[in-house]
Amino acid sequence: MQNLRLAYYCNMTISLLGVYFDKETGTIYLRARYYDPATSRMLTEDSYWGDIRDTLSLNLYTYCQNNPVNFRDPSGHIMESDYTEFKGRPDVIIAIEYLTDKWNAAKTQEAKNAIHQEAENIRNAARNGQAYNDRTSDVNTLLGDNVSALANTGSSFNLPLKVYMWYDLVRPGGSWDYKVTYSKKLSWMPEYGVCMYDGKFITAEELGNINYGYTGTALGFGSKTLFTGGGWAAQREKTADTSLGAPYYGDSVHDHNTIQWGIDIYYQQNPSAKYFKWSLINIDVRPILNTLFGKN
Repeated sequence: MQNLRLAYYCNMTISLLGVYFDKETGTIYLRARYYDPATSRMLTEDSYWGDIRDTLSLNLYTYCQNNPVNFRDPSGHIMESDYTEFKGRPDVIIAIEYLTDKWNAAKTQEAKNAIHQEAENIRNAARNGQAYNDRTSDVNTLLGDNVSALANTGSSFNLPLKVYMWYDLVRPGGSWDYKVTYSKKLSWMPEYGVCMYDGKFITAEELGNINYGYTGTALGFGSKTLFTGGGWAAQREKTADTSLGAPYYGDSVHDHNTIQWGIDIYYQQNPSAKYFKWSLINIDVRPILNTLFGKN
């Protein structure tokens, strides 16, 4: 979409995508159909009539179902989907979905164009097997610094204080809820909240879950305790899928897996640490967890 508009506004005969701009009519030829940038619609209907299972595809005059961040239509007939091209790279798909939400929320065309370009940069990096906005070192430093911040809180015997501090940081809207705070807390995070970590793209939201699993494990919580806390938090935020029992406890499968990734990173970086399913903390944490994550 950005390149189509570029051809229109810059009066280019051939755009960066190789499509043809008809100066006389002000339309763009997409090899099979003409597109009108002024109305953001095709002039003739698509020869592909869509799929009843995908109701948006039944509109035969839109360009990529009005979703040019996730889709492309080089032929003018049927869009190509990231879900097909990157089916072996779920991290790419999640990153582009994340950017799509930002594109939909953007208030200006300039912002939409910038977000679209970021999505294109991620696609190209994935296609070419290249690193893009690699922040592996920064993420590892962040995780280590956060663990140190907890370790320096009070005495080693004041575990309830550490637990309450940890919760206040990781809770929705807390300082470690990076999907909300990354632009203020993480100067190294790219503007739109997607970077590469250990060869995979992660979003600021995923970083928050990785940090939750990592720091919670360092504090002494076992994996099941952390999964339970994640599920309780989802229920409190009314985002829970109550059909999911153990080990998700209402949390989404993706959030659960990202928390597990944070746990795994901790044990990879601390191979001598003993693995616990529930808790290493030598106090009864259930009343604390009920207070922190329980329903109102």
